[in-house]
Amino acid sequence: MPSIWVDGKSKEVAWQSINDYAAEYEHPLWKRWAEAAAKTGHGGADFFVMLEFLDTLRTGRPSPIDAVDAATWSCVIPLSAKSVREGGAPQEIPDFGKV
Repeated sequence: MPSIWVDGKSKEVAWQSINDYAAEYEHPLWKRWAEAAAKTGHGGADFFVMLEFLDTLRTGRPSPIDAVDAATWSCVIPLSAKSVREGGAPQEIPDFGKV
């Protein structure tokens, strides 16, 4: 069970269940979509990524994640695998922002 201690809120200096504060601090999106999000991957995070992506398409606003960010984040898994194959050798993350 995830634990938390909130300065000035926790009754004593001890870890408490994070659920003790969920009602007060839970983000409105989690409150609204918790049931649907729970059915998706990464603890519901995948649901919110797709929700945000679809909302940018519907509204025409810019995506918070651009192609450079997506390429950079996506390269971590293959570079990690390469590092393992090479005995843990460090791998350089390409600068996808360079033209």
